Amino acid sequence: MKKIILSVIAALFSFSVFAANEIDAIMLQNQGSLYVEKDGKMEWKVSVDAGTALSVLTEDVDGKKVPVTKESTRVVNKKDVKCTVYQVSYNGKEYWVLTDRISLNEKIAIVKKAAAVYRSPDIADVKNSSLPIGEIITFDSKYIANEKFEMYKISYFDEINYVTRNGYIMVSKISADKNDLKACKLIAQLKTTEDVTIQEELFNNINKLNISNEILSYAKAVKESLKPYDILDDGITSLNTYGYVVNPDTNSKINIRVSPSTKADVAASFEDEVTSVYIVSCTNSKDTIGNAENYWYNIQSEDGEPLGWVFGEYIQY
Repeated sequence: MKKIILSVIAALFSFSVFAANEIDAIMLQNQGSLYVEKDGKMEWKVSVDAGTALSVLTEDVDGKKVPVTKESTRVVNKKDVKCTVYQVSYNGKEYWVLTDRISLNEKIAIVKKAAAVYRSPDIADVKNSSLPIGEIITFDSKYIANEKFEMYKISYFDEINYVTRNGYIMVSKISADKNDLKACKLIAQLKTTEDVTIQEELFNNINKLNISNEILSYAKAVKESLKPYDILDDGITSLNTYGYVVNPDTNSKINIRVSPSTKADVAASFEDEVTSVYIVSCTNSKDTIGNAENYWYNIQSEDGEPLGWVFGEYIQY
């Protein structure tokens, strides 16, 4: 019995020492990578959502607790790229994470109103950037800007340059409420599912939470945007002329759909740079795909075989 008690005490002591040698961290990149080391390189092992809590392991350097850091390499586009990584603990296992993907010793929050990011706690010092509703950030110190406005110093992930950045944001623009954070995780799931039943279930779960009006409005807007819209409701125009499907990148395929929507099944595809086709008709309304806005065209092969619908960016008369 005494041995069991001593073992338990030793285990608790070991855990407390281990926990004392960790620094709290938050992943800021959505689907941020955790790595293991293999043959001297970082190899991807698992991805985690933005807002995931991690523990950075530390070591004593000159009497100070500092993160365990390593210079290494990882493979990007089949090339070895140098990187700096922290050693972290997640779900009871040890990994490595890029140092510019996380924030240390800061509290997690969500952007509840689209907000400008400032370089300093001065409302005249605005950055050429902003953060959208639903963005995961972390924050620490509070400042009074221009002797009037409350601001937080924050960390956020720059999706364009793939690096964590610092800045300042109005206190009124963010929420650290647990329900708002939970709701935004559900909204992220809502955005990525096409199953109407799952969409309703997620939205109902969001409605059950005691969330801010801003996040509730955000959830409603996302749900509304997911409603199916049949572009054919606005009719089509007969063309009955010959033209071409032009493929700007022959390393990829142009998909021909059974109906004018990127959600429709693929009926055929073209890989050639230019293909002659017969253009039967086009939609009366334009669709937006990425940064392109155009009509959908119903096409046939030159010998009259029905093919399907192709987005107008790839059609030339």
